[in-house]
Amino acid sequence: MKKIFLILILALFVRIGISVTLPLIDPTEGRYAQISQEMALSGDWVTPRIWVNGEHIPFLGKPPVFFWCSAFFMKIFGISEITARLPSLVAIMGLFFLILNILSKYKGTEIAEETSLILVSSLFLFIMSSSVIVDILLMTFVAGASFCYFAFLKEESLKIKKRWSFSVFLLLALGFLTKGPVAIILFGMPVFMWTLLNNKWKDLRNHAWILGLISFSLLVVPWFFLAEKANPGFIHYFFVNENFLRYVQHNYGDLYGNGHVYPHGSALLMMFLTTLPWGFFAIKPIWKNIQQWRLNRDLKFLKDYFFIGFIINTIFWCFAKQLLMTYMLPSLPMFAVWLASRQPFSQMKNNKTFNLPNIAGSLILLYSSLTVIFFVYLRVYSINGIQKVKGVIETAEMTMHIPKEKIKFLFLRRIPNSSYFYARGKIIPHPKESVDDSLKRAFDFSDEVCIVSKKAYVYRISEKFFKKLSFVSKYSRWYIYRLKKDIDSDYSLEK
Repeated sequence: MKKIFLILILALFVRIGISVTLPLIDPTEGRYAQISQEMALSGDWVTPRIWVNGEHIPFLGKPPVFFWCSAFFMKIFGISEITARLPSLVAIMGLFFLILNILSKYKGTEIAEETSLILVSSLFLFIMSSSVIVDILLMTFVAGASFCYFAFLKEESLKIKKRWSFSVFLLLALGFLTKGPVAIILFGMPVFMWTLLNNKWKDLRNHAWILGLISFSLLVVPWFFLAEKANPGFIHYFFVNENFLRYVQHNYGDLYGNGHVYPHGSALLMMFLTTLPWGFFAIKPIWKNIQQWRLNRDLKFLKDYFFIGFIINTIFWCFAKQLLMTYMLPSLPMFAVWLASRQPFSQMKNNKTFNLPNIAGSLILLYSSLTVIFFVYLRVYSINGIQKVKGVIETAEMTMHIPKEKIKFLFLRRIPNSSYFYARGKIIPHPKESVDDSLKRAFDFSDEVCIVSKKAYVYRISEKFFKKLSFVSKYSRWYIYRLKKDIDSDYSLEK
């Protein structure tokens, strides 16, 4: 157990280091960080808001739990990348605590430890565990509810059963307030299928139905009521467009961008990628189950609670019209428990060099080493697409040689989401428009205007406006200009 905790602590410190030093990555991190920042500063805890096409509009695509958590940390510890990412880190820590406690009691210490090791050394979870995304919290609440339900099934004391059942309702309420009804679906489908295959309908009578449903309603309903009151039409858009139409069609009326469309069945590949490198160890037992079914129609493996947990949800996502790899995260803990109980780990336990703790520890060290190399490369070469927005704003503020509070930033064409986070109140918003139309806006401001443009857009600036620009500096693929409103002569410009 001591080695297990050392590995978990190592992974935690690496992720904290990444959270502190890595700038926000657009578009997702920049989007959610700016929403949380605005909530913390505005004091409006009912309606999340986002900048889209030059307008500061309500963000009705997600419930507010992630934004509440992130804004709370920003209020307490200040606005930064780490406070934007703290909800994911805290959620992951809570999930590991829950897994270790429940599995140790109801499935054995060995399985609990191996499950934790598989999870902590899964590459995709390692990468995403401190990201500014809602799916980490959703994973914690959905997987947490699934594990509490497993404890409910295994517990013999009726009094303790009721407690575990009540925990399920609380976690599902938090999951619903994180991403909506998908939390109920990802929990409910595996539970229903397991109950059906094992004929365990009688267990449902032991749930804390009354207290659980009342608590669920008291947690969930008030915010939806207040959000609809503040934003008429929210409930229809959220439940119809964001949760039903998003699943069944491509053009579902997204107010905030474009969805990600993949062929049906892509979730199978995404689930495999999510489980790497442990997905390779799952191929043999899954193939063995398929062979048993083909030979004697043996469906015993389908009665495994944790196997059903990740298989059913993967199949569910196979038919979704809009899909992201992060949607697979809530199924990953169930996969880890199932795999921890399978071959070849039972054969590796007595091998001192090639066993699960050694493999997991080596993977974490590998990830840590690659992270250090990545940051060195990032500092030296300023990788385009990672550090560009924060870096370009800091470069502009240093090279403009005027007080930074007097600078306004005009990004030509698309405005990166994270720019609103790093330069709140100093970004000149605008819709999608030509570069000249954007430049016209700059003349309406008395402050110094810093024009930021990618190289491709520089060549779209007309000669009329280009004469009004003075080259300041360059950062990665971004060019920084200073707007000269009071001079009509030509300048020596870099174009």
